[in-house]
Amino acid sequence: MADQPVTFANTLAVTGVTTLTGGVNTGTIRDNTTGAPQATLLTAGITVNNLLTLSSSLALNTGGTAFPNGTAGSATLYQFMVGTLKLVIVTESAWGKSTAGDSNVTFPTTFSQWAIGIAFGSGPFHVNTSGGANQIVNTISGFPASAGLAGSVFSTTAGANNNNVFEIQATNIGQIGLYGSQTGPLNGIIFMIGV
Repeated sequence: MADQPVTFANTLAVTGVTTLTGGVNTGTIRDNTTGAPQATLLTAGITVNNLLTLSSSLALNTGGTAFPNGTAGSATLYQFMVGTLKLVIVTESAWGKSTAGDSNVTFPTTFSQWAIGIAFGSGPFHVNTSGGANQIVNTISGFPASAGLAGSVFSTTAGANNNNVFEIQATNIGQIGLYGSQTGPLNGIIFMIGV
C-alpha cells in the first residue's frame, strides 16, 4: 500500500516513539487565513516573507529622497516617523553643490509645532515651510551660567550650520534646503525630531 498524506486539524498527540519519514515541515509559520508560508525558521536565523505592519506612525522609507541639483556626491532625506512624533535624518556622502541656490527636499509629513535637531559636518542649511519659506532657526550659542538659568540662542532665518544644536518653533516645518555654492565634499548628518 502506498503512503497516504495525513492532515491533522490542530493537534497531533503521540504516545510512545513515532518515526516520521518525510513531508514534515516543522520550520514554517503559516498565514492563519490562507495557509501560505509567512516565515521559515532556519538554523541560521529566520526568513520573513511579508514584513509586518507595526504602526502607521512608522514610515520605514529605506530608499529616502535624494536632494536635487548636487554637483558632487549625494545627499538623502529619510523620514522614519510620521505620527505625532516625527523623525527626519539627512545624510551627505561627499555632497557638493557649486551652483547658487538651495537644494530643497520636502518632508513626506510636515512637523506641525516644533522640532529640535543636531547637525555634524553638514554645511549650512535652511529649515523651511513645506512651501519653501525660510523658518526662524534658534541655534544654541551659549549654555546657562548656572542651574535654573536660561541658555542663549542665535535666532535667524538664515538657517543653521554644521556642528550645532538647534530648534524651530513653527506650525509648518516641511522642508530642508542645503545651501548652494558649497563645493564640499560634505560628509555630514542632520537629525531632527519633533511634533
